[in-house]
Amino acid sequence: MCVHQALIEANAQYRLVLVDLQAGQQRDPAYLRLNPGGVVPTLLIDDAPFTETAALLMTVATRHPETRLAPAESSASRAAWYQSIVYLANTLQPAFRLWFIRQTSATTPTRKRY
Repeated sequence: MCVHQALIEANAQYRLVLVDLQAGQQRDPAYLRLNPGGVVPTLLIDDAPFTETAALLMTVATRHPETRLAPAESSASRAAWYQSIVYLANTLQPAFRLWFIRQTSATTPTRKRY
């Protein structure tokens, strides 16, 4: 989610491909060839796959300094920005993901769409 938003904010060229986690598409052989760990998100940079949300956010900000997604490399606030990015990726995003991924179980009735 936040990597996609960073790409939008950076006005970067990208192609968004849905990976349906509930359907197990992250374990599809084609996706595993791209990303053997089967994790999401995966961002191709110069045709090489990269993962890990915090690293991807830092990379997008560094490759697009004109967008000011991050303080300048020489800025005293850059270390605090790194800390915030890691918190966002490791703590905040996983909590928000629960709101956006529909949970179903044997005790949860599924809704039918007509």
